[in-house]
Amino acid sequence: MNKTGIISIVAVVILMAAAFFAFSNMNANDEQIAVTTTEQESSITDTSAAVEADMEAETKETVVIESTTTSDNQTMARDDIAVDVDSVMQDRVLGSADAPVTIIEYASMTCSHCANFHNNVMGDLKRDLIDTGEVRYIFREFPLDAVALRASMMARCAPKDKFFGLLDVLFANQKRWVGAANPVEAMAKMGKLAGLTDSQIATCMADKDLETALLETRQNAQTEFDINSTPSFVFNDGAAVESGVLPIERIKEIVDGLN
Repeated sequence: MNKTGIISIVAVVILMAAAFFAFSNMNANDEQIAVTTTEQESSITDTSAAVEADMEAETKETVVIESTTTSDNQTMARDDIAVDVDSVMQDRVLGSADAPVTIIEYASMTCSHCANFHNNVMGDLKRDLIDTGEVRYIFREFPLDAVALRASMMARCAPKDKFFGLLDVLFANQKRWVGAANPVEAMAKMGKLAGLTDSQIATCMADKDLETALLETRQNAQTEFDINSTPSFVFNDGAAVESGVLPIERIKEIVDGLN
């Protein structure tokens, strides 16, 4: 064999060795990727389960929503009848009808700013202005997404005297049920704290007339008061309109200016 032939053979051997080495590394990398992916999927599954378990545990620890009446006919959506939309869409109100200032809040159940207001300011508003007779407060829905709409539908179907208690629970636990694998199922667990059954909740969330009524509430807020974000507050039928997480000091300032 001449010198040229020997060189060709050596070149082929080198190329084959290089290809084999690259293939071996590729397989090793694939195996590493597969192991890493499996570990990540396992971690995600474990984390999701832990979050849902934590949400369920904390929901069980939430104070039971108590009624201010012992009447048995307070539930707005019974198992055996359709939703009475006119009844459940009546204004949900706190405070005296004779209060000189009326505040309408437009909020979305999935809005983190709305949760901030209800968790950190609403207590002061109730204590300092509503309970003292200075303010009449009305809550109205401005759903920003489909999950918020379903939560509003469920809350509206709760007994009227338990509406604000359920509202408090939904906002206090918002991150947990909104971030759950199935937000509707998670929020339904909280609806049961207000005395709703699975059948009542399902009936409520499937009611197209109720869905339309809530969407019309949003549309009316946009048309009448130019509301485009949540939370937004309308004072005395539009004498003042402000959006954002208003501190209690700002609310008092507006109320004082209207008295």
